[in-house]
Order: sequence, then C-alpha cells, then structure tokens
Amino acid sequence: MSKLRKLILVLCCTLFLTISLLIVLLYTSLGLRLVTFTLEKTIPGIHIQHVEGTLHKFELDGFHLAMPGVEVNVDKASLSLSGMCLLEAKLCIKNFYTKNVIVNIDTDSIPSSPSPKEPPKTDDSPFMLKTPVVIELKQSYLDSVKVKVDDMNFGLDSFHGSAFWVKDHIIVTEAKSNGVRAIFADTPNTNVEIEQSSNRSIPEQLQQLFSAPLLSHLPEFVIPINVSVLKLTGTDWLLHLVDDYRFNQLTIQGSVIDNKVSLRHVESDILNPYQDAHANVSGTILLAKSWPLNATFNINTLSDKSAATVVKGDIEGDILGLLALNSQVTGRNQFDLKANINFIEKYLPLKIKFGGQHLQWPLIGNADYQLNHFDLQLSGSMEQMSLNSHGSIQATSWPNTVFAVSAKGIKDGIHVEKLSVQLEQGKMAVSGEANWKKKLVWDLKTEFEQLDLTKFITNYPIKLAGKFKTTGWLDKKQHWSVSLSDSLVEGTLRKEPLHMSGDVTVNYAMQPSANHFLLQLGNNKINLNGNMKQSLTAAIDMSALSVFMEGLSGQVKGDLDVSGTLTKPNLNTNIMVNNLAFNELLIKQMSLYGKTTYDQQLSGELALEAKALNYGDSIQAKKIHLTLNGNEQHHSLTIDLNGEPIAGLVTVYGKLNRETGNWTGQLANASLDTPAKKWTLEQPIAVTYNNHQSLIKVGAHCWHNASANLCLTKEATISDKGQADLKLNDFDLAALNLSFANDIKIGGKVSAAANIHWQPKQPFPTIVATVNSNNLNLKPSHSKQPITMPVSLNLNMDDKQALLMWNSDLTQYGNIAGQIKIIDPIAQKKLAGHLTIDNFSLALLSPLLQEQDYVTGLINANLTVGGTLNSPSITGKLTLNQSDIHAKQLPADVQSVFLELTFLGHSSILNGDIKTQQGNINLTGEADWQHLNNWQAKLSAKGQGLNIAMPPMLTMTIIPDITIKATPNAIDLGGRVTIPKALIKVESLPESIVDVSSDEVMLNNQLQEIKPKSLPIRVNSHLLLDIGDDVQIDAFGLNAKLKGQLFVIQSKQGLGLNGQMLIPEGRFHAYGQDLIIKKGELNFAGPVDQPQLNIEAIRNPNLVANNVTAGIRVTGLADKPTVTLFSDPSMSDQEILSYILRGEGLDNGEQSENDMMTAILIGLGTAQSGKYVGHLGEAFGIKDLSLDTQGSGNNSQVVVSGYILPRLQVKYGIGLFDSLATFTLRYRLMPKLYIEAISGLAQSVDLLYQFEF
Repeated sequence: MSKLRKLILVLCCTLFLTISLLIVLLYTSLGLRLVTFTLEKTIPGIHIQHVEGTLHKFELDGFHLAMPGVEVNVDKASLSLSGMCLLEAKLCIKNFYTKNVIVNIDTDSIPSSPSPKEPPKTDDSPFMLKTPVVIELKQSYLDSVKVKVDDMNFGLDSFHGSAFWVKDHIIVTEAKSNGVRAIFADTPNTNVEIEQSSNRSIPEQLQQLFSAPLLSHLPEFVIPINVSVLKLTGTDWLLHLVDDYRFNQLTIQGSVIDNKVSLRHVESDILNPYQDAHANVSGTILLAKSWPLNATFNINTLSDKSAATVVKGDIEGDILGLLALNSQVTGRNQFDLKANINFIEKYLPLKIKFGGQHLQWPLIGNADYQLNHFDLQLSGSMEQMSLNSHGSIQATSWPNTVFAVSAKGIKDGIHVEKLSVQLEQGKMAVSGEANWKKKLVWDLKTEFEQLDLTKFITNYPIKLAGKFKTTGWLDKKQHWSVSLSDSLVEGTLRKEPLHMSGDVTVNYAMQPSANHFLLQLGNNKINLNGNMKQSLTAAIDMSALSVFMEGLSGQVKGDLDVSGTLTKPNLNTNIMVNNLAFNELLIKQMSLYGKTTYDQQLSGELALEAKALNYGDSIQAKKIHLTLNGNEQHHSLTIDLNGEPIAGLVTVYGKLNRETGNWTGQLANASLDTPAKKWTLEQPIAVTYNNHQSLIKVGAHCWHNASANLCLTKEATISDKGQADLKLNDFDLAALNLSFANDIKIGGKVSAAANIHWQPKQPFPTIVATVNSNNLNLKPSHSKQPITMPVSLNLNMDDKQALLMWNSDLTQYGNIAGQIKIIDPIAQKKLAGHLTIDNFSLALLSPLLQEQDYVTGLINANLTVGGTLNSPSITGKLTLNQSDIHAKQLPADVQSVFLELTFLGHSSILNGDIKTQQGNINLTGEADWQHLNNWQAKLSAKGQGLNIAMPPMLTMTIIPDITIKATPNAIDLGGRVTIPKALIKVESLPESIVDVSSDEVMLNNQLQEIKPKSLPIRVNSHLLLDIGDDVQIDAFGLNAKLKGQLFVIQSKQGLGLNGQMLIPEGRFHAYGQDLIIKKGELNFAGPVDQPQLNIEAIRNPNLVANNVTAGIRVTGLADKPTVTLFSDPSMSDQEILSYILRGEGLDNGEQSENDMMTAILIGLGTAQSGKYVGHLGEAFGIKDLSLDTQGSGNNSQVVVSGYILPRLQVKYGIGLFDSLATFTLRYRLMPKLYIEAISGLAQSVDLLYQFEF
C-alpha cells in the first residue's frame, strides 16, 4: 500500500510540476525568452529585435530571417491564445496580427539537396494532413504583405478573417482581403533554351504536332487537406499578365474536397484594357480520371443598358475527351458560338459554328470594326478541314464589304472554291489552290468588275475592271518566283484612263522577263518586253506627270535597256525630260545618258545635263552639267554649274575597295562664285568613306576669298562620333550685302574659330567657338560716317552646360558686356548670367539720323539672370538719363526722356518722364512673368501735353491719359486722349491712292489664294477721344472747326467709333462758290467709315440777292448719302441751284438766259479743273496756282491766282460780262500782316491784318 501511495504521490508531483512548468512557460516571460533564445541559437539567420509578453500573449518587433535564397522581414507581429479552450481540447487563437511582412525568394540561390529515398509504401490511401485537436482562429489581421519570387510579385494590403481546422478540413467562415496583387514579368526568362526547328518546314512541324493527341493523359491530384470557403470578399485585386486585370467587389464561395474543386459562387467587377465587365462563374472540376468539367458563366459589360453586351454560356465535358462550349451573346453585340473539340484524338477533331447579327470592336462605344449578318462553320480535323463563311464587314477607314468564302483544306494544301468580295461599288472573285508539301506553290485566278478602291486610297481615286492570273513558288532556301499572266485590266486612276496587259515574271535571282507588258495611265506609258539574257527593254513615254503628284508637270521620254545576267548586267540609259515643274522648281530641259556594265567591278559613264533650272527667286541656273565615268578603281566626277547665287566648277577623283567597303577620293579643284564673292580651293581635299562603319573623313584644307580664308585646320571625322576644327580669317561682312531697316548696311571684318566634338547618344555636341571683330559697323545710306563698334563673342557648350559671353568696348561711348549660362540644358535648364551696360552713349547712334539731327543720353544697367528657361528671373536696374533728342523724323516735340526699369526677379517696375514743350509726360508700368505662359504687363502714360507735327498736313497738341495692358492673349487699350488744339490741312491725296476693289483676290506664286492672316494677338480698345475747341480742318475745300467726343472701340468684330463730332462753324468751297456750314453733325455708331451725316451748307448771304437763303443738305450714311437742296423761302430746285451757283434767281431781268448759263457753266468748270491748273502752275514754278470765280450776277469774274515768290501772291481777274480786268499783288510782311495793291477800274493800296476772336 505504501508503494502505491508513493507511486501516486510521484505521479501527482510529476503532473503538478508539469502543469506548473507549462503555466510558467505559457504565462510568464521566462517561457517566451527561452523559446526566443532557442530559435535564435538553433536556426541560423533568425534575429528578433524585440519581444515582450508571454507565450500565451506576446508582441514581436523586428523579426528577420535570412537563408540562402530566402529573406523574411516582419515589422510587427502579435499572438493571443485562449487558455479556456484547452479545457475543451481545442487550441483557440484569439488574435493573430502582422504588419509589413516582406518576403524575398530567389529560387536560383536556394541550395539543392539530394532527393530523399522514398520510404516503402505501406498504404495506397492518399496522405491527408490532420490535426489531433480542433484549432480555432477567431480573429486574424494581416497588414501589408509583400512576397517576391524571382521576377514575380505577390502581395496584399489587408486581410481580416476567421477559420476552423477540424481534422483534415479547414473551414474559412468569413474573410475580407483588399489589395491582393499577382504581378508576373512581361519579359519571358531568357535563360530558357528553346529547341530550334528552323531546318524543318512549317507543314512538317504541324504534321508532327497533330499526328498524336495533344493531351494523352493528365495527372491525378490529391490535395492533402480539404478547404471550404464560406465567404471571401475583397476589392482592388490585381492580376498582371502582360496587361493589368483588376477585380473589384469580389465574392468567392467554394471548396476543395479531395480532388474535386467546386465553385458555388464567384462574382466580381473586372476592369481590363479591352472591355470592363461584371462576371458570375460557378462550376465543378474533378482533378482525376478524364478531368470532367461543368461550368456556367454570365458576363455583362459595364455600360448603360442600351450599349451593354451580355455573354451567357456553359462548358461541359471532359478535358481528356470531348469538350463542348455553348455561349450566347446579346445586347449591343449579338451572336452565338458553339464548339466541340477532342483533345485525346490525333489531328484534333473539332466543329465550330459561329454566327450572329452583329459584332463590333470595341465592344461598346463607337465601333472601329463591325461584322454584321455573319456565319462561320468550320468542321473536320487538322488532316482535312472544311470552311464555309459569309457576312459583311464595316470599318471607319473601310467601305462596306460583303464577303463569302468556301474552301477545303488538307494537311499539305488548300483549295479555295470561292472567295468573293462585294464592295459598295464593284466586286472581286478569287479561286485557286495552294500546296506546301515540299515547297509553297500557288495558282490563283482573280477577276473583278467595276471595283472602286477610292476609299482605300483616298489620295489616288482608282476604279478597276479585268482579270489576271498569278502563279509562283517559295522553297526552304528562300528561293522564289512570281508570275503575272493573262492580265487585262482597264480602269481609271485619278480620273485618268488606266490600262495593264501582258505577262511579267520576277524571281529571286532578279532576272525579270516580260512579254509585251504594257502599263498605261493617261498619256503615260511604260512598255516592258524581253528578258535579261538577251535584252529587257523599258520604253518610257510620260507627258501627264500631274497624275502621279499634284503640282508635277513635264514630259519624260526615253528607254532603259538591261541585258546580261545578275552577276554581269549591262544597263543603257537614254532619258530626256522637258519642262519639268514641281512647286517652285522649274527645269526647261534635262537629259540623262549612260552606259553601265558590271564584270568583276562596276564601270561605265553617266552624263546628266540640265538647262534653265530655277527654284523660286532664290536659285537660277542657266546650265548644270554632271559627268561620271570610269570604274570602281578609278573614276571621276565633274560638276559644272552656271547660275545664281552659286556658280562654279568641281572635280572629284576616287576609287572604291569593295572588300573593305572603303571609298577614297580627292576633291582635286573647285571654285565657287557666291554672293560673298569668289571662293577657291587652295589645295586638294582628301576624302574617305567607310561604308561598313558609315564613317567619313575630310582632310584639312582652306578656301580662299578675296580678303578671307575659311579653313578646316585638322582632319574631320564624320559619323556617330567625330570632330571638326574650323577657322575664318578677316571675312568682310560687306560682301554679303546685309542690311536692315532698308537702308542701313552692315560691314566690317570678322574672324572666327570653332571646335566641334560629338559622341553617340550625346544630346548636344561639344562646341568651343569665338567670334571677334574690331570694326563691325553700321552705315546708313544718307550718312558718310558709319557706326563702328568692336564685338567679341565666346561660346562654350556641351550636354552639361552652355555658356555664351559677349563684350563690346566702345571707348568713349561706353561698354556692353555680359554672359548667359544654361546649366543642364536637357533636364533642369537652369539659367545664370549677367548683363552690364556702363555709360552707353546714345550719341553713338546719331549717324543713323538725318543730317543736323542728333541724340544723346546714357544707358546704364546691371542685371543678373537666374531661374530656368521655363521660368527665368531677372534682378537689377536699367536706366536712361541725360538724354537730348533732336530729330526731324520724330513727329513729337520730345526733348528728353528719362527711364528707370527695375527688375525684381519675376516682375519689373517702370518709371519714366518724357519732357516736351508743353510739360512732362509721366510713364509708369509693371510686368509679371511668374507664369511664363500667362505673363502680364501694364503701361500708363499721363501728362500735360505733347505737340505732334507732320508738316504740311498735321499739327496738333494731345494730352494723354492712357493705360495699356498686355497678356499672351490680348492687348487692352483704355483711357482718354484730349486734343485741345490741332490743324489738319490736306490739299490733295497722292495720285497713287486707289480704293481697293471689294472683289480683289491676292494670289501667291503658284496662283493660289492667299488667305488674310489675322493678328497674332487680339487687340481690344475703349479709348475716349476728346476733341477741343481749337481743332481746325482745311481739306478739299472744307475750312472748319471740329468738336466732339468719340469712343474708339476695337474688339473681335473690328475697329469702330461711337460718339458725335460737330462742325460748329466753317466754310466749304464747292462748285466755284463759298458755302457756309450752317449745321454739321457726324454721328458714329459702329464702323469708322459709316458715320451718319447731317450737314447743311448755304451760300454766303452777303453774295445772295433778295435775302434768299439757299443751300445743300446732306443726310444718311457716308457711303450712301442723300443730297437735297433747300431754301428760304421755298422754291424749285432749279431756282435754288441758280442761287447757289450765281447768287441770283432765274428771273433776274439784268441777265439774259445765255449770261446765266454762262456763269453757271464757268462756275462748274472752274470747280472741276483746280487739280489740273495746279499741275500746270508747278510746271512753270508757280505755287498754289488756282482758277476760281468771284462775285455774282453781272459782277462775276474768273480769277487766276498763285505764288511767284514764297511771300508774294499775284491775282488776275476778268469779268465775264463787262471784260473789266483786275490785277492784285499781295505781300506778306509777317505772319497775319499783309500789304495789298489792286489795279482795275479803280486803284487802291491796303494794309491787311488777320486775327481771330
């Protein structure tokens, strides 16, 4: 009994100690540390940064496992167990959490181990993975898992779920996973060796492939654990297989039991590059025996109901047996597809039926391609197949086409019974057969009727009818032959008649033969006949070249004769071209003669001659003669050019080494007449060209001008990499006859040097260049003294930076210097630089002005440039002061100008003053280019007055108060301009001024209409023009004052005026009479040339009898005025006209009817002849000679007046009815003071003074 007690005691103690040990290990940190220590010591590569808690509940930071080919990193992990579940014989995991799990696996780096010997099988039943206790995972959460296996990437953003594991069955109750990714590399593994079969033909490879079943057996899979997924949801899943396939709103319900996979429900939105859709799939597959498969699917495109496409179908059968597909497509696309295929029989027996009403691509939206009312039936096997199909095809760039095909194929050939194509206009039929048993051989016959291919080739409208037969063959050695026979084609091409007939054959040996093969298009003919063994002749006769290219014209005649063999051909050429024209190129006559043979090497002679060659207005050549003769070892080329702007003679000698591909030559002599005078080659130039390397080398040489040399100082290499050193000495710019502003010539001698290097894939070449001139000058045509300035430029550029430096030391006129640097010109494009202007004197520019004109002033600047090319910044200041301007060409009385422009990085401020006789005009402005594509600028001008004089027509004073705003899109002008005083005097318009016809059309050199160009930037204006009290006009007989306010408005519709202009007083000389303006109104409401007129003018009351008021009233628009006569008292128009022209009525008893008509006609005649009398006076040196009438009634006189001296005016008048003459001399003593002597029936001397009030 005592032994039993002792045994029980020992067992109890052992159990107690075991339980105590388990409690210590599970519920104290000691057990966790022990396990961690054991793992790190026993498994190499494991490192745990930090762990706390117990085995029952712990948290882990920084887990790292490194093994050959495997690396695992876990940022955070935690595990929590439920101890109460142990009482139920279950292992419960309350919570399992991981964050940032990264796994990298390189399968090539994993060491291989010898395969273990298989233990003897004791049981044929499959192995199943079982758990002795129930394991329950109540909650798991995975945050960011990334797995990389070689070049494949897998991962997920988050996973949350719960599961049970009971014996050999895992049940996932509910889970959610987002951001699942499976990305497979686009490029296949290049290390995989593919068996080459280039020595075998494609028919032989197909024969071997299908002579046995494609699938003879499939393995039986037994999955060692059963899995059931009650519900798995997720979104943003990605599968990358060449393209991206995204799955959203995904739901999966299914199971894997033994070797049966069941998908009860799979549903998802699928986004892909082809067509987004919503899919439902269900089915089962047994991974054993014949792999029976049964599945249904339903796919609906993600679009509106009217454009959606629904695909329904099922797959049923055995993969190792007969598999059947049956699907129906409804919606935007409508068709059925039925297919049966047997993978376990040789030659792959199949039967496919595919047909429906409509199929388009893309499946939704606007269709690029459409297949309508189609049916396709394919049956048989790869040994013998039958195809029947019909339907219609539509495409955006393809006309509607109805097709039908019937063909039978065998394993080494095909017989096309019928292939018909019906277009909107015309049809085509093809029949024949092809065989590829030993080599590809074909024999096809093609017929077509009224075939219109215009929609295929829109630039070349073509219609065809006819037939032809084509035969040929192609073997394994790439030897081939193609023949076109029994051809007879008629039609039109670009509305020109087209004809083709005859036979022609071409083979791999390039030995063509032809039997009266004629190709004719309009008046263009090419006739081929013969063969190369004897003579193959091509007769060319073309006189309608515009058929081939619009704008091309001329005549080409001649023949080509080819004989011999491919290895020893002979070619004789005789071509004449007349009146060739294309765009701006014109060639009056051109001929090409040549004889070429090849026997071991190419030899012969070739002569090309062109006469009267013109290219626009830039190139004119009277004659070009090019001759090439010799052989590959010794040949010469001579170019003789007689033309403008270049003429000369060039001779080249060379030889070719066919084996090395090297051509070596010498430019023996050359002389060129250019606009920069004559250039002569000082010594021959050595030139080599390597065809294999595409490399050109040019030896050092110099070209000599009258006073300059242009040299290549070292041998230059030209290929994908190379260099060149150039040098120019004492080149006179005057030889180029350069000018600007029409009459300012550019001259002076310039010297320059440049070193250029380039490398493959180098974005920019490396350039080091200098340009220097000590006497660069500008010389106006009216001045004998040029402006001379020294200039120095230096450029240093490569793909890292570009630096340009300049300097001009003008001695007493100041100095201009600066540099600009672009750092990283490809990517960052940073800018750095500065500009310094030190006391630059404007007096240097005085020679550009007229004699006795001058300008002075000093410009100073110190600017710094920064930023980038896309966002440049400028800081610093630029000033103009101490200026004095005296220029007759300047219409304004500007005396001096002060400007200060301050740059603030991406903005600037302008302040300035313009000093005039009337006072100062203040200038203010600002600009901003922070956003270079949306820059802004503003300028305001406000002042006391500015005198403007454009003698003899205009003198005025203006007071500006205007603002100009500018952006990349528009210029806005606003403000007010006041004109307090002005005198506008126009005696006559130049005779050259002629109104433009409304139907005028401008044409270019090709007689094509030139469309008027709109302004590059829109101009908007809203400017008030205020006309003051002292504005006078003296033009075309009108002497009057003007007053009013006008708004100058410009918009998209054009320029317009709004407002009213008044003529408060004035006179108008017309019909030989002095009319007084009684009322004058011009109302503007739109176009400038369309004012509304309301003007009344009367004859001077002092010159009208009987106190009658008679005048003319003008109303209406300016282009269609209405002129009426009026009087007070009222009377007939004849009576009014008599009072206007004579000052008396028609019933004046003192004058006869003849006298009245004489006075009227003389008055009208003198009014119309003023222009011609003025021209006559100028011929005799008399200024302002005029013919006029004075007086009224019997006192009417004809008066001739003019200035014989600048201050002395002579007048002579003679009465119309009394023949009394009056002679008058008027002399101007000073402005507005005259002395006048009159001699006639009475004599008088008067002193006249003119004043205004």
